[in-house]
Amino acid sequence: FFQLFGRSLVLSIINIVVFLLIIAAFIFWMGIEPRILRYVSIIVLYFAVMWWLCQPFLFPVLVDNPKMPLQQVIKIVIRLAFSQPFYALMITFTTTLINLLGLILFGPLLLVVPAFNALLSTQAYWTMTGVEIPDLIDPVAYANQQDKLISE
Repeated sequence: FFQLFGRSLVLSIINIVVFLLIIAAFIFWMGIEPRILRYVSIIVLYFAVMWWLCQPFLFPVLVDNPKMPLQQVIKIVIRLAFSQPFYALMITFTTTLINLLGLILFGPLLLVVPAFNALLSTQAYWTMTGVEIPDLIDPVAYANQQDKLISE
């Protein structure tokens, strides 16, 4: 847990700062007086959607590549969301609905939601990158595959 705590905290702070910059840019462009310049805020909305599509994959990429610099992690996540936008939209929409359901039911379900989101995001990341999901293959074959990777 503490091995990636600092890096995940920095990634969360970067994520929040980017979200606040997107909101500030939207407010700025909506406040411009010539109406034609307000249409620039549509571009900001595209950035907001891209930010939203990247959310489920930030931490699985960080956990899968613990030695990678954070800038590279963010680049991989953006490239992943751009390469398969409909799959990323489906996973992002699903995790958003799960989060909203957890907030509405607020009780004990709220304790299960982060773990379920982590599982869903990690499985989706493995599916998008073509990595075999360990839970879906034969345990003996997976152990042999891991032994080959370690010996190489």
